Amino acid sequence: MSGTRTESTTDTALTAVAAVLAACLIVIRFSLFLHLHLVRRDLGPVRNTVSDLGTGRSRREFTVMGALTAMAYVLVLLACQGQGTGPGVQLVILAAAIAAIAAMVVMLGFPTDLTGTGRTRTGRIHLILAVVQFTGIFVATVNLDLTPVLPAGLQEAMRWAVRVGFSVFSPP
Repeated sequence: MSGTRTESTTDTALTAVAAVLAACLIVIRFSLFLHLHLVRRDLGPVRNTVSDLGTGRSRREFTVMGALTAMAYVLVLLACQGQGTGPGVQLVILAAAIAAIAAMVVMLGFPTDLTGTGRTRTGRIHLILAVVQFTGIFVATVNLDLTPVLPAGLQEAMRWAVRVGFSVFSPP
């Protein structure tokens, strides 16, 4: 009995640590994202893709931002697992989330082609990986139950933002 209680307490503590670390990494990631927009005034948030920030003099900072984001997503999945939401998740949803994280990590090695320039093989690989990442994030955000690791209402706000983002920024 006490062994089960200890495991439960340990799981709860590890889940809380994973969720807090994920939140901290997302805050750091957002700070880097803002900083990149300040140092790369030649790239506009409406005119250019986010991946354009990963070119030229800001590539190293963009790569750090991407790695932090991937680590945060892994920690969110671990926190969900610790809360018991992991095993009940449909395999397709979990696979989409893992594919998104993997694509994000691999994509860091393939810089994008700047908006308005010709396509290269590296840029095409980046584009394919970006589609995998965005699709996986959409599937995971819309379908995973993140309430054990998110404050009340934040999950619906995330789902709304993802749906609006896909509607507004998708080509006609």
